[in-house]
Amino acid sequence: MTNGQMALLALAVIGLPGLLIMLVGVWIRQVQKKKVRSCTAQAMGRVADYRFRGEGRMQPVVEYEAGGRLYRTVRKFRGYVTVRRYNPAKPYQNSGAYVSKRDYLHVPMRAATNLRAMAGELWPLGSSMPVYYDPARPERAFAEKRPERMPAEAVVFIWVGAGIVLLGAVLACLFGAGIF
Repeated sequence: MTNGQMALLALAVIGLPGLLIMLVGVWIRQVQKKKVRSCTAQAMGRVADYRFRGEGRMQPVVEYEAGGRLYRTVRKFRGYVTVRRYNPAKPYQNSGAYVSKRDYLHVPMRAATNLRAMAGELWPLGSSMPVYYDPARPERAFAEKRPERMPAEAVVFIWVGAGIVLLGAVLACLFGAGIF
């Protein structure tokens, strides 16, 4: 196999999957942008329940009315930050859960953390929360705020894909130059 063929093979085997991963990230970003643009109607919802997904990830479930029907949506965050702190003197103390300016939910985890109590402090049941929904499809909604930034998943896919494409290009150049 010639150096040129090896370079082309490296680019195809490594670079193309990286390009596909990047395209998935761009697609995720475009889907969110379209949803944000279409969610133009606003309603006041109320916190009806909480969703707990493990590792300190908690979300309020918000009920809202649109077109005479009742819908539910979950408040989504850009990401979650959990900090594990162990204080043997105060094993049951819950404190400090907050949402940062960049829309990350910060949850301090202790030896025994009552996430339901923390969620109740942040979003009391029955409290009001604005909901932005799509008038054509009211089940598509954002609770509390529309995302202003690219989803974290899109960022990860785009950067990982770009790194893999770059690796494929570097290997192709090295094979093309006859270094390998």
